[in-house]
Amino acid sequence: MGVSIRPIVAVDNPATGLVMMRQWTPTPSQEEANMNFLVGYDNLKESEPVLELAKKYAKAFNARIHFLSSTSYGPELETTDFGETKAALEKLKSDFKNDGIDCETHIIARSISPGEDLVDFARRFSIDKIIIGSRKKSKIGILLLGSTAQYVVLEADCPVVVVK
Repeated sequence: MGVSIRPIVAVDNPATGLVMMRQWTPTPSQEEANMNFLVGYDNLKESEPVLELAKKYAKAFNARIHFLSSTSYGPELETTDFGETKAALEKLKSDFKNDGIDCETHIIARSISPGEDLVDFARRFSIDKIIIGSRKKSKIGILLLGSTAQYVVLEADCPVVVVK
């Protein structure tokens, strides 16, 4: 049985939508290998474009998706918020599995920032690509509040795709 040539889609710049197509011939070990993609998930309506892109990437690269929701730990952590996030992640997992996509869900409640959680998780679990969303903030808002997307882009060891 011969090795077939498969197209691989790489989105170089999501802001411009520039897409490059390239063909390659995988070796038998590459054909069996799955990639691991990490998706930062915050259970907001703005997450839809991130989830759609994650689904496309998972299918194109035969990848396992790791959904990670990060929240600050402490007395302000509401158990109802935690329960809602867990339920949303389980529904998401079910939806992706119904589409034939292997995925896992993770919730981290620690005292570090979501950006640090994403980068730390990516390093620990050999993540091949991180997919996150970015919300529009004013320059003062970014200065005062920081930016999860900015931190991840600057600190991650793997490629990061930021979806607007």
